[in-house]
Amino acid sequence: AATSLGEGARENGGNDHASSSRRISSLLASSTSVPKLIMVSYASWYAVVMALIPHATTKPFLDALVIGVLIGFVLNINAYSSFKANVESMTASGDGSVNTSRSNPSQSQTSVGRYLQLNCMSVLRLFLIPYMVSSYSAAAGASKEGTFVSIFPVDARYWGPALAASVAVPASLLISRKSLELIAAKREVNGR
Repeated sequence: AATSLGEGARENGGNDHASSSRRISSLLASSTSVPKLIMVSYASWYAVVMALIPHATTKPFLDALVIGVLIGFVLNINAYSSFKANVESMTASGDGSVNTSRSNPSQSQTSVGRYLQLNCMSVLRLFLIPYMVSSYSAAAGASKEGTFVSIFPVDARYWGPALAASVAVPASLLISRKSLELIAAKREVNGR
């Protein structure tokens, strides 16, 4: 009995591992589209530059937080209304009447909670982008003269690591995706 329990645990573990691997592959596939890789590149640049440049005060970051929340809230309201309209239109039949074979788009299908559940990363992104743009711009404007030309740091101690990160982070995501795809293809060939 102990042997069969151990085998069952191994099989389950294998299934959990395969399921986990599929989820990671799916996440990487959805995160490595060209537009998302560009956003990751920009976010990497932002994080490195903001970590390296000296900041005289936290006021630009607090102001940016307020801007990020206000603009993010408005952007998410707009995105939610599109989400709700899409759900409602998908439940309508071809002639415009509500299809009774599908459930009517109840409040649970079009609720804010459902929107947040299905679009968690998009919701976060709609708050982060205004914050990052505002704080970067404010930090560049508040820095001492000669630190930035427009929005680009002049000193290679700042732009060098930022450039490296903005290339390396998206590249590592893409390499990870391709590696997982190769592993999955080998498993299929081996019948596993």
